[in-house]
Amino acid sequence: MYTIIDVIDKIIDIEKKSLELYEMLKDSPNISGHVKLVAGTFIREETRHIETYNKIKKEIMNKDDIQLDFDVYDNISKIIIDFRKGLTYTEADDVKQLLMSALDFEEKNLALVIRIQGLLVKKKEDTETNSYKALSGIIKEEKKHIDMIKEFLG
Repeated sequence: MYTIIDVIDKIIDIEKKSLELYEMLKDSPNISGHVKLVAGTFIREETRHIETYNKIKKEIMNKDDIQLDFDVYDNISKIIIDFRKGLTYTEADDVKQLLMSALDFEEKNLALVIRIQGLLVKKKEDTETNSYKALSGIIKEEKKHIDMIKEFLG
C-alpha cells in the first residue's frame, strides 16, 4: 500500500538533489565569494525544507487517510520522474544569475507539488484529508522560499 509518506520522501529527494547542487556551487573554485555566500544561504534553506518535510511526515505517519490508490501513486511517480529528468546544474557566474536560476527551480518545484496535490482530489471532501493537508504545508513552505528569492531580486 502506498501512502503520502512515499510521495513526501520523493519530494525530499528532490530537495536533497537541490541541496547537493548548491553545495557543489559553494565548493566550486571558479565561483565568486558573493555567489558562494548566496549558495550557502540556499544550502541552509534547503536543509530547513528537508527538516520541515520530515516533521510533516512524522506528524501524519499514523493517520488513517494517508493511503493512496495505486493509480494515483503511479501518476505521481511518473510526474516526479519527469521532473527529476529536467533538473540541470548550471554554474552561476553572478548572484543575480544564481537567484534567477533558484527562482526558476523553486517555481517549478511548487508547480510540481500543486500538481501532485491536485491528483489527490476526486471530490470536495478530499481536500480535508491528512494527505492533502500535508502537501498544503509543503506548498506553503515553497511559497515562502519563492517570496524570499523574489525579495532578494528586488
